[in-house]
Amino acid sequence: MYHLKCWIFLSLFLVPQFFVVNAQEQTYASLFVAANQAYEEQEFAKAARLYESILQGNYANGHIYYNLGNTHYRIGNLGRALGYYLKAIQYLPRHEDIIANLQYVRQQTKDQRESTERSWREIFNTWSSNFTLQEWILFFIISNVMFWTVALVRLFYRREILFWLMILFGGGTFFLATASFLKWWAPLPTGVILPKETAVYSAPHQQATVLFQLHEGTEVIIEEETEEWIEIQFDPTKKGWVGKQSLFIIHPNQL
Repeated sequence: MYHLKCWIFLSLFLVPQFFVVNAQEQTYASLFVAANQAYEEQEFAKAARLYESILQGNYANGHIYYNLGNTHYRIGNLGRALGYYLKAIQYLPRHEDIIANLQYVRQQTKDQRESTERSWREIFNTWSSNFTLQEWILFFIISNVMFWTVALVRLFYRREILFWLMILFGGGTFFLATASFLKWWAPLPTGVILPKETAVYSAPHQQATVLFQLHEGTEVIIEEETEEWIEIQFDPTKKGWVGKQSLFIIHPNQL
């Protein structure tokens, strides 16, 4: 009777869930194909709507963001194109086409940083950007397994080479653990300016002093958020507030 109840549970709950998941995947796949076809037919506004409908279903991946970047670039939305490329590269950090398109769009932006000074978090993010957080953690796990494997073998074979391998993998494990933690903790949310030109204010209201202007496609670091305003940093000498609707927000891609 117990086994019968288990099979009843599987048939009433797990099996329907399996078909629901498959149905959802088929729906997303159909939307993706339709969006690609709209893009090929140069119906870029339609393609953008279809790609974005997939994202609304929490089925995001780097290829969808990349295609959205291409679509918005074709429409003429430089800021959104750059924003979607930046989101795509979080998933596919070594994708040559994304890297090339990202560099190409950045060359078309108007604002240039006056200061070359960067925080250690910006430097680390640039240095670690060739691998995703999941990849850094995988490297750590592999190094840790190798360390303990060599340590176990050395209990039975006292070879000098095994001692140095322990030192190597031990150091590598510590380094990769630190890098994985910083990759998880250090990234700052960033944003891309969307309007052709937007004012940056000294305080989060339009009666405040206008400090400077930024233009479409400018990348900024997000310092603080309220319901309607975001404090941004363009470079260490230029900080201020912009309306939230003026910014394409890019949160770090975590696990």
